[in-house]
Formats: sequence, structure tokens, C-alpha cells
Amino acid sequence: MRIEKSLGNCPTDEDCLQVGFAPYEKLLQETVVYAKQISEQFELPQGVFLHIMKNEHDFGSYPDLMISCDSHLEEAQKFVSGVEKPQKWTAKSLAMLKNTGILDLIKKRRQDRKKTRSEEFTNIPEGLPYII
Repeated sequence: MRIEKSLGNCPTDEDCLQVGFAPYEKLLQETVVYAKQISEQFELPQGVFLHIMKNEHDFGSYPDLMISCDSHLEEAQKFVSGVEKPQKWTAKSLAMLKNTGILDLIKKRRQDRKKTRSEEFTNIPEGLPYII
């Protein structure tokens, strides 16, 4: 039997590309950089593997980094069940993301989100109640 755990597609405290906003190829590149970072940060025990799974969503496909092992390997099983996602990108990962244009896409998405939120509050018809 195989044990699997999702690690997502970026560190926990970082913004990432969004499905429906960026092309799948860019989402995949971001996840590959994340996989490289994890394989460099952690010494994966024998029998532990990283792989990328393609998932479907209403807005398109997105990649998900998975960590897995066979259940009969006790050390590998403990590692997989206890592994925690990194919180931040490393300097090396940030350089790779910059070189692929992914950081620019993330910044653009962040700016678009801020603009949309401010427009939401300026376009409320007078006299209508709203909840923040």
C-alpha cells in the first residue's frame, strides 16, 4: 500500500500562481521549483518520493506536489506523515522563479486583486447596505 500526502504547490507563507489566472505551464514550473527546494531542504529517506499530480478544478487544471512512500517502509512512513511544508521560498528558489517570469505574474495578480477590491467598495450604489 502507498502512503501519500499533498504538499501543495508553494511554501505556506508565500503567494502563488492561481489556477485560471496563469497558464498551466507556469503553474507546473512553480511546482517544479518547489519540489527542487524540498528535495534540497530535506534529506528524503530511502523509499520516499516526490511527484506532481495534475488535478482538475472548475477554472482549469493545477499541479499538486505529492510526497509518498510504500507503507511497509517504517522510516519512510514516519517521514511522510511528519513532514511539514516550508514557510518561505529560499533565495535559490526565488531566483529560479524570477528567471521564469513567475514572480512577475504573482506580483501582477496581487496588484489586480488590490485594484478589484478597491473598485468593489467604490462602486457600491448609494443607500445599499453592504458587509465588509
